[in-house]
Amino acid sequence: MYSFDENALTGELGVLSSRARIAFAAAAATRQLVNFERLARESDAGSAQRPREITVQLWTDLQAAAIDRATWSARLDEVMNLLPEESDDWVIGHALADDALSSLAYAIRCLLTPKPQEAAWAARRAYEAADQAAIRVLAVQPGLPNTEEAIKSHGFVQRELARQRSDLSLLRSDSVDEVRRQAFVDELLTEQEAASLV
Repeated sequence: MYSFDENALTGELGVLSSRARIAFAAAAATRQLVNFERLARESDAGSAQRPREITVQLWTDLQAAAIDRATWSARLDEVMNLLPEESDDWVIGHALADDALSSLAYAIRCLLTPKPQEAAWAARRAYEAADQAAIRVLAVQPGLPNTEEAIKSHGFVQRELARQRSDLSLLRSDSVDEVRRQAFVDELLTEQEAASLV
């Protein structure tokens, strides 16, 4: 069974190239894009596709020799401005959208300054999204000894952690294109799984 160990992950990311670290963070964000898009569709927000456009550009710029820092700083601000505001009608969709955009923000920060911690934080938010979805499906109270094991072993959580391990393995052999391909194919939650959370 996989578990999320941020310190160990940060150490593993530290030995990868900057490009691989950015790809790892981008993959964690990419898998979650649909979580933001679902919430944006429900609220008729006109910005539903903007995070995806930014993510595609991030993957494209990852191949470039140099990036335009001012442009990426502006995109980071744009992503931060899309974060849902907490309110009395906060639902699981808001939490998942928040995790998705936060992962994307960390991926952009990793592009700007490719520190291992930024990539680890992007992955943490993906893990937390899977964790929140598992809590919702299991209808359990987190933090209790008998429920933590059930949450950690849930399929949503284990699947995301397995994907993160796979990304690391691929990136050790510099398979950035394969990580990108898989990230766009493997959603953190399918449409059916997301519907079961409501």
